[in-house]
Amino acid sequence: YVLPPDSVVLLSPYVTHRHPTFWPVPHSFQPERFGATAGRHRHRCAFLPFGAGPRRCIGQPLAILEMHLAVSALLQMYTFALPSSTPIRPEFATTLRPRNGLWLTVQYWP
Repeated sequence: YVLPPDSVVLLSPYVTHRHPTFWPVPHSFQPERFGATAGRHRHRCAFLPFGAGPRRCIGQPLAILEMHLAVSALLQMYTFALPSSTPIRPEFATTLRPRNGLWLTVQYWP
């Protein structure tokens, strides 16, 4: 492709993160695809939650650490469930998010 000067080119992480070239079963929930050794054989730009290259988010290591700590603390204390009748529809904004929020049933886990 030939782009005119000053063209704006955007990359959609939503599309990239669901591309069958990089993810054999892109729409299935497979948390193991993000394990410590899983990324060795994956294209370096197949997963872009923090961008890539020299302008990648410098807060990535801290954000991942905080997320691991927060999720593990919450899962030790609570159980979470989605109401089975609620469809989740995406809304495209600065980030991808549930269109009408996300309702959860949360129960304390003693």
